[in-house]
Amino acid sequence: MATDENPPGWKRRLRDWDAARRRRRRGELTYPEWAARYDTLDDADLPALRERRRRLRAEPLISVLMPVYNPRPQWLREALDSVRAQLYERWQLCVADDRSTDPEVRRILSEYAALDPRIRVAFRESNGHISAASNSALEMAEGEYAALLDHDDLLPRHALLCVAETIDRFPDAAVIYSDEDKIDADGQRCGAYFKPDWNPELFRGYNLISHLGVYRTGLIRAAGGFRVGYEGAQDYDLALRCIESVEAQRIVHIPQVLYHWRIHEASTAGGNATKPYALDAGRRALQEHLARNALEAEVVPHSAGWYQVDYALAHPTPAVTVIVVDDGDAGALQRCVDSLLAHDDYGLCEWIVASRSDRPALPERWSHAGVRRIASPRAATPAALRNAAAHAAGADILVFVDSRCEIAEPGWLGKLVSFAARPGTGAVAPKRVTPEGRIAGGGVLLGLHDGVGLLGRGARADEIGYYGRTRLSQNLSALDDGCIAIARSAFERVGGYPQDYRSAQGAAVALCLRLQDAGLRNVWVPSLHVRSHPPTRWAAWRQRQRIRSDLARLRSAWPEWMSRDPAYNPNLTAARDNFTLANPPRIDNRNPWFAARVAPKAIPGD
Repeated sequence: MATDENPPGWKRRLRDWDAARRRRRRGELTYPEWAARYDTLDDADLPALRERRRRLRAEPLISVLMPVYNPRPQWLREALDSVRAQLYERWQLCVADDRSTDPEVRRILSEYAALDPRIRVAFRESNGHISAASNSALEMAEGEYAALLDHDDLLPRHALLCVAETIDRFPDAAVIYSDEDKIDADGQRCGAYFKPDWNPELFRGYNLISHLGVYRTGLIRAAGGFRVGYEGAQDYDLALRCIESVEAQRIVHIPQVLYHWRIHEASTAGGNATKPYALDAGRRALQEHLARNALEAEVVPHSAGWYQVDYALAHPTPAVTVIVVDDGDAGALQRCVDSLLAHDDYGLCEWIVASRSDRPALPERWSHAGVRRIASPRAATPAALRNAAAHAAGADILVFVDSRCEIAEPGWLGKLVSFAARPGTGAVAPKRVTPEGRIAGGGVLLGLHDGVGLLGRGARADEIGYYGRTRLSQNLSALDDGCIAIARSAFERVGGYPQDYRSAQGAAVALCLRLQDAGLRNVWVPSLHVRSHPPTRWAAWRQRQRIRSDLARLRSAWPEWMSRDPAYNPNLTAARDNFTLANPPRIDNRNPWFAARVAPKAIPGD
């Protein structure tokens, strides 16, 4: 072994070795290991895949759009070959060469066009950049659907078959997207992104659709095609315009890796820092999308390649009732209310403390500040306590705050209300952070730990997390009970908190699922922090017992939501909150495209 490595190098190797040892102990796989076991086709898979092809009722023609400009010749050949190898043969490859300066590119394209009549090539007379070239490819498209493919990326053999199966199952689908991964310089698969189902709030943080993106060809044309001037973010700009004119249920996610994105020095696969102009183009496209939807907001770009949308408060500014739920800890209640009053920069606030009748009276100084108390019977459930206070509240927006929370961020209430007051919004929650700077909760993922899990729990509060999931605003099926804002109209529409749940968390999840069933979207806003102090050991034990008793009721009332959370990918583990890979994947057998992907393959050295 070489001995000239510096000490930090040894420390890094030791950390990597220890991390690998802990992964093995937990049964976790690296992504290359996972891909080899669960996502690598071989000859044994072909009969089942061909049978799936035979069973298709609809056989849509899929036009694959490929703009080309000076790719590495070998990579171009591999991209073309990946289309020709598709198990679903009803495709058309529309290639537009943007006047490449490398003569080898023209020779390769001419060769493949002569080899396969399904390949059509247009050689542009002038270089117009990727948007213009993509439009040239679009002009040749004859298929009902169009799939986007870069000139150096790859499609796995079953990619278009899975798309065709999806169209067969969802004939009204207007936009289809899949999971994706990357190919490094050594040709190894890495960097998989297992996406949630359609998540419009997260989509405003970055291009969630991305690869493999498939659109109805007529939808692309009706949206005006690819816009010149948005190069680098032309696909994001197109997606933003397309999704504005289709219902959410017509945007379908296939939870399988159907696109391999090649990493190289000129590719944004390694991040938008490679092409800074792409980040600015995306910002402009997103800002215009918000304006078209009458949403007053500021888009703040991040160097990592994503965006934060800061919404403006509605006009006129809605009045707010802040309801502090007393959990019985007098010290926690005092800290919570004092912090709320100290950070009252909103103005239009009513303050209520919801407590049980056996709790002490409020301090006189709180009464002078306008805080009043709503007392409920000692045996009242957490839901009943909250509902009683909501019934007595007089404002348009209700904000429920557990007394273990402490406010330390100026402007917190205005930001929370800017989300809660938007039409179509259900409940809204900030990120709860421990005094040590770790994520305590806020966002809930259903089905984890055989019940509910907290998104990013235990991670550092400033971590980006799995593809921005602990930093970016996003739609979630449920939120936790620590701090929730909701419009009174939405709260009353679903009947408030269900009162037959023993735990505050169970009641909060049930409320959120009621809102989902009513067609409203819950939003987690992790850029907004609320400090959260842990309960006593006895209180924490009682909470766990009550939540356990509520899980059966939740599973009975919402079996589909509790078994398959659309905000969480079934290729990710249900055993932990950290977005590690599921071993094996959690397969939904109702979806036919999962049929051949259940059993792991034998890997040499296992």
